[in-house]
Formats: sequence, structure tokens, C-alpha cells
Amino acid sequence: MNAFTDAAREHEALTRRVKQLEIDVRTLLSRRSGELERTAYRPREVAQMLGCHPQTVRDLINSGRLRAERMNGWWAIPAAAVNQLLEPEPQHSGPQQP
Repeated sequence: MNAFTDAAREHEALTRRVKQLEIDVRTLLSRRSGELERTAYRPREVAQMLGCHPQTVRDLINSGRLRAERMNGWWAIPAAAVNQLLEPEPQHSGPQQP
């Protein structure tokens, strides 16, 4: 390996860490202030909420069953989409009797 490759890898690792820190700061702010609400989640966070593997969440995104957008190289899943997943679907009791 040469110095350029090492520097490029270090830059990539630092960029990922900065993005994670930005997300961590937003999360802390949203928890500490009732005014700020979380607007998006990462697949790993949604997987923890659902009790599944992050790949399952990515599969839901890729199949179109979970709305998400790519932002700076990572999936941003809107809080509204997460809330829809977490809310139970209404139970249908069959045809209504008059």
C-alpha cells in the first residue's frame, strides 16, 4: 500500500465518523429538548426498534415497502415512515351488520 491509499482510507473513515457524530448530536438534542423532534432514522436504528437485522430494513427499503432517501451515502428513513411501521394495522372484524 502506498501513502495515498492509506490517506484515502483514513479520510473515508473520518468522514464516516463525522457523519455518525452529526447523527448522534441530532439524537441527543432531540432527546433533551421537547421542541426538537427526530425527523429521520438510520436502518440500524429502525432495526433495533423492530427487533430485526439491519439488512431486513434495507430489504424493506429496496422493495419499496419502507420509504427512505439516500443522504450523504446513508439511508434516511423518515420518522413518519417508522411510525407507520410501528403502529398496528386496524383489525377488520368482517362485514358490518346493519
